Amino acid sequence: MRKMEFSGITVGEAMTINPVICSPEINAKEAAKIMIKNHVGSLVVAKNKKLMGIITEKDMLNKLIANAKSPEKVLVKDIMTKKPISIGRRTDIAEALDLMIRNDFRRLPVVENNSLVGIITEKDLLRIAPKVMDFLITKKKIKEINRKPIKIREVQGMCEECGNFSGELVDKNGIFICHDCEYSA
Repeated sequence: MRKMEFSGITVGEAMTINPVICSPEINAKEAAKIMIKNHVGSLVVAKNKKLMGIITEKDMLNKLIANAKSPEKVLVKDIMTKKPISIGRRTDIAEALDLMIRNDFRRLPVVENNSLVGIITEKDLLRIAPKVMDFLITKKKIKEINRKPIKIREVQGMCEECGNFSGELVDKNGIFICHDCEYSA
């Protein structure tokens, strides 16, 4: 189990308070226009402050473009991620970051008392905690190494067990850990 370090900063202090939202009943073309107009990569899908889903650029690519579907004919509710993982505003940003990394998310809706109150994104975290950048870079490096056909035995980065930086991480059953954690297991 990974040791969680807390930053002392809550999601509520870092989040975007007024996320760009849309109705589940609009079509994908309109949703894309809203994203472009607001310079965002996702829309929170909500009705009366109740979180219904989230639609991202990736959803548009994977569910529309790749399947040659017409954006004018497909409704947001048919391609959005339903019941997305959300987080509370009192949660520490370190926990939010860990959740984002484990699930490969770039954003999380923030919900309190079943009401949408905001969204926390990688950009929000980077704005207030520059050290978060190290975590994101390491995550991306490790992910890229896992995609390559040639397996590399050691790599430097953040240990997925204890969270400390190591110059030599070892791949142990698909998890990159430092030598201290390797020998203490």
